[in-house]
Amino acid sequence: MTFSLLKKVGWIWLFMMGIAVTEVKSAPSSQWNKLEILSKSFTKQDSLSLGLTGEEWKMISALDLLPYSTTLHKIYKNQGSYYVMNDCELAIYTWKEGQWKLFSGKDVTGANCGTTLFFKEKELYGQAGFGYWQNHGDLFRFPASGEVEFIKTFNQPEDFLGNMNFTTAEGYYSFFGQQINLRKGLKDFLWKGFFLDFRDWTWREVEFDLNENFEKVLGRKSFDNSLNLNATFETDDYAFSELLNIETTQAGLFIVKKETLEMFIIPFTPHQFEGVKKWIRHEGNRVQFSTFFKTIPSEVQIDQLVQSALPLGKVILKKGPTWSALLDSYWKALVGVISILVVLFGLGKVILPKPHPIPPASLAILNKEENNLVSILRPYSGQVISQEEMDKILGIDSIINQDLRKVRRSRAIKAINDHGLERHGKPMIQRVRDEQDMRIIRYLIEDEALAKSVKPSESEQLT
Repeated sequence: MTFSLLKKVGWIWLFMMGIAVTEVKSAPSSQWNKLEILSKSFTKQDSLSLGLTGEEWKMISALDLLPYSTTLHKIYKNQGSYYVMNDCELAIYTWKEGQWKLFSGKDVTGANCGTTLFFKEKELYGQAGFGYWQNHGDLFRFPASGEVEFIKTFNQPEDFLGNMNFTTAEGYYSFFGQQINLRKGLKDFLWKGFFLDFRDWTWREVEFDLNENFEKVLGRKSFDNSLNLNATFETDDYAFSELLNIETTQAGLFIVKKETLEMFIIPFTPHQFEGVKKWIRHEGNRVQFSTFFKTIPSEVQIDQLVQSALPLGKVILKKGPTWSALLDSYWKALVGVISILVVLFGLGKVILPKPHPIPPASLAILNKEENNLVSILRPYSGQVISQEEMDKILGIDSIINQDLRKVRRSRAIKAINDHGLERHGKPMIQRVRDEQDMRIIRYLIEDEALAKSVKPSESEQLT
């Protein structure tokens, strides 16, 4: 089927069903749950068109009194209370006693623009969007009358902020968005989707299992950079957006059913949502919006629209690694760590200074069982020798470090004297002071002690 024929069929189909994007015929009730407005452009006439109450108009008029000056405001109504996210400010205000009062926040501005709010177990959360050169998608919790809390999430998509965001009971979905970090020179559009699991605050990537209807409507087999994503919306049960093939101008209304993650598509005339910047009103599964190009607001009743949409496939959570894969990666990591340790050990052996080896003579001195323990001192029996000479005799004169040499000398002399005490109850080396300079230590080698020590006993000869 050619594009022109498909386009004609699509228009006839929508016209016959009477369910295309339509103009707002009458003022709706005030039972909305989310209102996005540009406060500088929002007028009392807009308020009347939306069927807002006098108190709600007063509430909108007071937006200009908020501490941080901005134009985009997202107002949420939950269980009879009103909350506003003042764009680019990390704060939530609630309407009380005729004025906006701080509900929860932190004194931070400019780093959290484009925040998406959602309620989970009656608590208010927000995925902050972008600011200061990059996207981040950080998650915050806004406790009542307290400072905002940063929620640590795991496997968070880096520098990514989705354009199509919606919440289910299980978690938060974020599809198709910019990956921006100008510090890294990163600016790209990713046709990917991610899911934040509320059970463990872990992000997981999703897959889009598309059927042949995607190519029939959009002329492409999958999401790619030849497509353009227009304004996106979330209702109670659906999320939807306009997809446009830039090359062929083929367009389709892309719809995701939140409960089942089923996808649908409807052939669509392009640019139906162009200029959606003035205000957007959400009520149940109905969305109304005003643009700068139309004098009369438009409306989409998505639960009716989806009844005649083409099935497109399903959003599928990517499976995590199997136990065997985890075990395999564990062993690979372990082998890698061991290999690194072996290399570092080898480098240490080469680079690090080696301890000075104990000379053979010193080994003999430190071994009490050796019979020739003091034989090296025999030529010096009865003499007083200097410290330098003692170091040469003990074989430690080549040790440059004086502290280490002192330790070795002390241990060797102690070993020799312990040997003498064991044999005949008298040490073999005596420390004496120099007569000319009492600071200098000399060593007296006992003659009698040596004579007795170097002669082995009969029992030693037998062993």
